[in-house]
Amino acid sequence: MAYRLNRAKECLLANDAPIGEVAKSVGYADALYFSRIFKKQVGLSPAEFRGRFRKNPYGIQDGSIPL
Repeated sequence: MAYRLNRAKECLLANDAPIGEVAKSVGYADALYFSRIFKKQVGLSPAEFRGRFRKNPYGIQDGSIPL
């Protein structure tokens, strides 16, 4: 699960693909389930993660949300 979520983080920052496509690309068929798991593990929804760290990718490096 950790590997999939790390890949999802990379995908969310690297492109503008919809959350459903990101979910499928990392092995989750259900985008809602993926979003719930992502939020539980990361503390942010996939959309919130993308919005917060896309403009400041170095914010991830501060240790608050490990990549």
